Amino acid sequence: MAQDVTLHPKDVKQAATAVAEASPALAALALDVLSRQGEGRVLFAGREFVDARAKHHGVNEDAAKLGAVDVLGLLREGPSDARGFATLAALAVRGLKAHLDDEARLARFVRHADWLELSTPYAPYGFVAPVLGDDADAVWEAVRKATAALGDSPKDRAHRALHEATLASTGKPAPVATSSELQVEGDLRHPPRGGFLGALRLATGLALLQWLGRGAAFLLGVRRRAVLSFHGGGLRLRKRVTLLGRVVRERDESFTLAAVASAARCAKRPALGLLVGALTFALGILAGGLFFVEGVRSGETFLLLFGAGLIAAGAALDLGLSVLLPAHRTRRALELAVLPKRRFGLLGDDESNIERFVDELERRLPSR
Repeated sequence: MAQDVTLHPKDVKQAATAVAEASPALAALALDVLSRQGEGRVLFAGREFVDARAKHHGVNEDAAKLGAVDVLGLLREGPSDARGFATLAALAVRGLKAHLDDEARLARFVRHADWLELSTPYAPYGFVAPVLGDDADAVWEAVRKATAALGDSPKDRAHRALHEATLASTGKPAPVATSSELQVEGDLRHPPRGGFLGALRLATGLALLQWLGRGAAFLLGVRRRAVLSFHGGGLRLRKRVTLLGRVVRERDESFTLAAVASAARCAKRPALGLLVGALTFALGILAGGLFFVEGVRSGETFLLLFGAGLIAAGAALDLGLSVLLPAHRTRRALELAVLPKRRFGLLGDDESNIERFVDELERRLPSR
């Protein structure tokens, strides 16, 4: 592959003009192949796949000629210069014209185009307006919807920057959410107390009674939900208690930013998996050790294997509960402490909202 495959405006214009005369079958073939590359995250789709799709679309060697360009050869071997990349990208966009009423297909195109834009010399977004003309709005709307669904991970931030730059170049940028629109919605919870009072609750059994009470209320259909948002120069907490889906109580509270003592992101029951995993590991060692020792004493192979199996099972459960399960947990909570002595938490429905909300809150909090 040549080192310089940067697409210049003249490459885009020439390719858009050339594919205007291409057959719909050839355009559909190019879209299929580039979609395969975007789905598989590969630069080349493979000769066998290209030939199979060409046969499906009825594209033979003669029909694959676009002026002096052998499109079938480009798809098989991959382009090596800016002209080749521009031709295939323009053809793929033209193939999209038959699917502008299919929202799922447009969303798939956006997903594939993102990878092609960020990881390859292809630049499909640059051909949407020149090739589709007035029909390009359907694609831009799909890009806006994809942007709205992005989170706050490094990968999502890269995709959002690409979308914003692409839409800005069209003169129709996506609306940017203001910080006043940031909010966290989720289940309202009260974080357990620490220190002496927390130890006293555990020692007296009060913590167990409270846990049983919350469990009983949950089984009866009681739900406590809340929405935390920025309001004026402070925060607003809207609380709602429902019973079997019916609202039984609503209440709004407001706090000044000066009253916020701390804000933290935390995992739901972060130590539960660790404790249960350690318990299963200990039980596995204890029970397995007894069987293993008895097997050594009596010479029974079954007891030896059974004891070793119990120990291995306990270790596997410990690994899964204390390491693997927390690594895949995505639901997180926002905990807020408000002066003088008020603490509450929200088990958020959207983790990315919690991240953005806490970042904005830390930016707004007065320095102490």
